Amino acid sequence: MRDDNTRCNEMFLRVNQLGADEASSYAANAFITELFNSLSTIISEIETHANAQASGLTSARQSTRSKEAARVELECDLNAITRTARSMYVTMPGLEQKFRSARDLKDQDLLTTARIFAADAQPLKAEFIKRGLPASFLDDLNDDIEAFEEALL
Repeated sequence: MRDDNTRCNEMFLRVNQLGADEASSYAANAFITELFNSLSTIISEIETHANAQASGLTSARQSTRSKEAARVELECDLNAITRTARSMYVTMPGLEQKFRSARDLKDQDLLTTARIFAADAQPLKAEFIKRGLPASFLDDLNDDIEAFEEALL
């Protein structure tokens, strides 16, 4: 809620409390009783909307965090492949073009790069494993690609 909305809501709560405290003095006046009942209804609706807004903001923050975590995992996979490929450049010319460092990419560009790395690394899997990557590095990369895609939805 914005500050002006919060102040307005606080005023409604104070007026409603005043109505509850002074209920005996205006009990005979149906019009005033109706106004305080309407105010109570409005306060309930405001609370419902405020809770929905807060819930929506929390969901959006969680989604952003999970997206960022999936992005970091995917970037780590790509960086490991890039570093390992550097040690292979001498014996396998041309790899420097296939496994270039992927920095500051937009989400879709990162996904495309990750898919290209996975496809290009498949025939060289044994070499990557020989040079220190875990045997499951391609499976891990594909899992992280899927996790990042899901986080983008």
